[in-house]
Amino acid sequence: MFTWFERLIRPFSEHTVERPPADVLGFYVYFLKPIKWVLLVTLAVSLAGAIAEMALFVFVGQLVDMMSAGNRETFFHDHAAALIVMALVVMVLRPVLGVAARGFVNLTLAPGLTSLVRWRTYRYVLRQSLGSFTMISPDGSRRRSCRPAWRCARARSTWSTASGSC
Repeated sequence: MFTWFERLIRPFSEHTVERPPADVLGFYVYFLKPIKWVLLVTLAVSLAGAIAEMALFVFVGQLVDMMSAGNRETFFHDHAAALIVMALVVMVLRPVLGVAARGFVNLTLAPGLTSLVRWRTYRYVLRQSLGSFTMISPDGSRRRSCRPAWRCARARSTWSTASGSC
């Protein structure tokens, strides 16, 4: 079941090896464009889960109003349809949407997007000369070879922060 989520993003697929854009927006577009449908589905499933969660609170308020205005002896008979629908939302729809949303975020986006950014950045870095790896940074350290990993972690953490997932 979880394999389906894990295979939605193909980080090692063939692509043209080119330099990622230097500006932030271009960098994000460059790496998110191949997975735009996964992002849209993730946002849609997360939105549906949030709406189902909010519907519970709305229903609890309506339930209190129905109980205070209705007859105690015929309450279940009068409101059976609404109670059954909300029971299905609570016991079926909400757990399914929760598992789907967590699956897209934790099994598809987190590992897949990280690997995609890392692999494509390393493929570009492999084309560089040895001198570009031994250059000393302005602060005196030799950090240039770590930049692909940093970019990957930054892209993932920014997406996680923007989407509200953990």
